[in-house]
Amino acid sequence: MWKNIVFVVLGILLFCVDVNAQTVVIEENDVPLNVQAWFYKRYDKPKNLQWSTKQISGKKCFAVSFNHKGRLVSSLYDPNGAILEESAVNNNPILSSEIKEYVKANYDKFKALRLKSIKIFNTISPQPIVYYQLVGKTNQDNVSVWFDSNNQIRKKKDFSGYALAN
Repeated sequence: MWKNIVFVVLGILLFCVDVNAQTVVIEENDVPLNVQAWFYKRYDKPKNLQWSTKQISGKKCFAVSFNHKGRLVSSLYDPNGAILEESAVNNNPILSSEIKEYVKANYDKFKALRLKSIKIFNTISPQPIVYYQLVGKTNQDNVSVWFDSNNQIRKKKDFSGYALAN
């Protein structure tokens, strides 16, 4: 029996190591200057920076998590320094009446914990596409409600191709 438990634990550990190999923590001086320039142009006085690399569609991209104006923010840049994605967490979400009504109708005793905004940048539109993940609790479960900037409810699978939407 112990032998089986050891093999299961080793299997889980090897799986975790393989999954985490996708993201590698790096020092800021390992980040290309064009990526740093775009980042510091966008954010004034960020705190507690943690840089990493991620493989996105075969390209080495650069991610950074940091505190900015009281929010936890993450952003992702391509190797040329162009921003691809950005997410920010708000621990005191203010929700629209449509989202409040949806949550009330679908989840008993829902308590909102945080709201994560996810911006997707692309070359087609000058404005980013914005999605939101409302994380909360009911009496029994943790719940995520996904919606877009028009307050239309979305499914999580709509965001599966984006690095910061996890």
